[in-house]
Amino acid sequence: MTQALLLAAAGCVVYGLAAVLQAMAAARRTGVAALLHPLYLLGLVLDLGAFVLAYFALEHLPVFLVNAILAASIAVTVLAARVLMGARLRPVDGAAVVVVVAGSVLLAQASGHQAAAPPPSDFTTVIVIATAVLTLATILGWRFAPGWALAAISGVGFALVTIAARGAQGSESDIFAAWPLLLCLLVGAVIAALAQLGAFQRGGVGMVVSVANGVTVIAAALVGLLYLGDAVVAGRMWAFILGMALTLAGCIVLAFSPAMKVAA
Repeated sequence: MTQALLLAAAGCVVYGLAAVLQAMAAARRTGVAALLHPLYLLGLVLDLGAFVLAYFALEHLPVFLVNAILAASIAVTVLAARVLMGARLRPVDGAAVVVVVAGSVLLAQASGHQAAAPPPSDFTTVIVIATAVLTLATILGWRFAPGWALAAISGVGFALVTIAARGAQGSESDIFAAWPLLLCLLVGAVIAALAQLGAFQRGGVGMVVSVANGVTVIAAALVGLLYLGDAVVAGRMWAFILGMALTLAGCIVLAFSPAMKVAA
């Protein structure tokens, strides 16, 4: 479990650095042209590396813990903006970083070691349908949806990536069952990135990050607990609830930090 936690923490750091680069690119180019900006491309490479780290962490940790740790990457983003770009931090930002870390520690206490279990028999069908619906929503929303809606779509996309990855691990004994999930995982990642890009261009960075992170953490936790067999250690539901609350609260505070606007 310790090694898995370290992998998830490393993924958190890499995701946080990638977010700084992607926000800068989105502020410098409009539309899909931002995808070709060198900073955005570098951010995508870092995103890929972070996902690989998270994928292996999911072998021994529940979805709700891995996603909460990855959501804490906003703390890394804020600190990186302060160190690398001289962004201003509020006193409350330092406290929020501590709160996010405390929330992650509580969630780790609530999870324990959990190997990836085989997914339900209809899991692949459900994920394929969810991916198709999410793709359609992104296409329809790209031109007309407000920033908060695109941020929510992005959050669902990131949650889909984690959920599909967990299901693919449970299907490793049957490679033919895993391939559709891996394809949906890839599509979900692309959808999440595009929706986030559009959201950055239509709404404030704080709003986008807080909505996307909140949707990702809550959606993935619910699916993991209610559908994928994730569980909370007996007698530690209080740690799960408090850990989720602290993590989300800290992330929301940090999302509106002046450091999150430095790229604009």
